[in-house]
Amino acid sequence: MPAHFKNLTDVICLSATVLVLSFLLILPAFAESIPYPDCPRISTGDLKKKLNDSKLIIVDVRVESQWQSSDVKISGAVHENPADIKWADKYSKDSLIVTY
Repeated sequence: MPAHFKNLTDVICLSATVLVLSFLLILPAFAESIPYPDCPRISTGDLKKKLNDSKLIIVDVRVESQWQSSDVKISGAVHENPADIKWADKYSKDSLIVTY
């Protein structure tokens, strides 16, 4: 261990700092690659606030194989085929449709 590091904690702190700074530097590059950047987004916190809203419809649009094999599903969500967008017509235009 180099002499300027007093202990392993110093090395871990430095490594964590470098990791965080690296992430912050490359984050803007990922922001440009978000699919459908003009599509409105909702945070998990805002979604939690709306869970009792009768107009909220949560739609799981994972492909069938991923949906079937997943143990993680949002309670009350409906599954729809992501390749066939016609399912959107069966929901009211006044609904708040959140896809994931």
